[in-house]
Amino acid sequence: MIAVVGDGALGNGISFEALNACSSGGKNLLLILNDNRMSISPAVGALSRSLSRIIAGKTYNRTRNVLRRNIMKSPALLRIFRRLDDWIKAAILPPSALFQSFGFRFFGPVDGHSIDELVAMLEKIKELDGPLLLHVLTKKGKGARYAEDAPSVYHGVGKFEAESGRMKDSSGGFSAAFGRWMCRKGAEDRRISGVSAAMIPGVGLEEFAKLFPGRCFDTGIAEGHAAIFSAGLALAGKRPVCAMYATFAQRALDCIYHDAVLGNVPVIFAFDRAGIVPDGPTHHGIYDLGFLRALPGLPVMMPRNENELELMLDLALELKTPSVIRYPRGGSDEKDLPIPGKLLYGRAEILKESPEGPVLWALGAECGTAEKVAFLLKTKGIEATLINTRFIAPFDRELALHFKSRLQITIEDHAAGGLAAVLAETLAGVENGGIMSFYWRDEVIGHGNIADLRKLAGLDPEAIADSIIEKMIGR
Repeated sequence: MIAVVGDGALGNGISFEALNACSSGGKNLLLILNDNRMSISPAVGALSRSLSRIIAGKTYNRTRNVLRRNIMKSPALLRIFRRLDDWIKAAILPPSALFQSFGFRFFGPVDGHSIDELVAMLEKIKELDGPLLLHVLTKKGKGARYAEDAPSVYHGVGKFEAESGRMKDSSGGFSAAFGRWMCRKGAEDRRISGVSAAMIPGVGLEEFAKLFPGRCFDTGIAEGHAAIFSAGLALAGKRPVCAMYATFAQRALDCIYHDAVLGNVPVIFAFDRAGIVPDGPTHHGIYDLGFLRALPGLPVMMPRNENELELMLDLALELKTPSVIRYPRGGSDEKDLPIPGKLLYGRAEILKESPEGPVLWALGAECGTAEKVAFLLKTKGIEATLINTRFIAPFDRELALHFKSRLQITIEDHAAGGLAAVLAETLAGVENGGIMSFYWRDEVIGHGNIADLRKLAGLDPEAIADSIIEKMIGR
């Protein structure tokens, strides 16, 4: 069996658990360590430094080759050499001793861009008993100079010009608003710290890291550690903001509960890329709300636009509890809507009210979708009330019960367990005018343009409006 792991992912606790298990059951295992000294941003931590020392030190390979050439003619010496090889390697290259302590025989490093060198090495070791580890060196973005020069920028991109590398301007949006808030508040309050798991540029913390290097921490691809480390900072009197992609935050849910919620530790969790993204099933941030909203005393907020995100961050900073703020990739459609000066904790906002007709509950940036749905309904003579949910926990039960006699409709960029579920729970056992819910159904959502994915799932404004019209007045 052959397993491939990147140097950035190797620092994850799950990887170390696997290394530990391999010592007793890895006889036929070859682990290929693809080392480009990067995850999304440059790899961090002691393991990365150890690998760099292996790369920099060519002493072992030179010494080994000299010894091997001089004893090849003596079978007895060759057998002794093979038995001593691991001892020599550990003595000359101490970092490799880490893998040997897990029971791995260490080979390399080899040039991962040389097919001949790779094949030759694999031919040499394929019949050996494992577990074996082959250290392969690669360069992120190899072959495209602009990607080699800016590997973090080109880690995951949409369309760009192949010759120049020029891509569509992606400045602005929620990530940029978050970054601006961090820089402004960081200058005002020395307790503010930023924590992220290998996502410093992606979540908008790059400028904060430059301005306040002693208060910005990259934990590597270790989301659970990021959550626990943030809780530790908070207990030491800091005000940490732990920022990561919503899909990867799923790895830290247990740590959020045990280390922040149970102790009521005031960590602000900022979950970027909440919702469907073009990167596919591994990156869709649509599964965390069912867990998060069940945690006692944990406020969970979603802003409808970038200005409201900053208001929610202000509120989270005032709270003496942990809190979660989720927001999507890119920007909102609602930059022109007026923003109130202060949020009311646990209360939704009525954006537009009608004395009759359906009530549209929208979560976060889906207020933009709901606005379009409301416009389409109006063309059929249906006036709708539009609500910006703001808090999915605590949910505004009072407002939902106020509209209990009317058809209430939820629109969200999430799977089951989110806004649809909390409204249904609120109205359970109460005589009501009915519920319609629009969310990502129980299937794996693939790669693709977000607009196309929405249309396929019937979650674009036109499909939502058609479904409501059919229910209310028929076609």
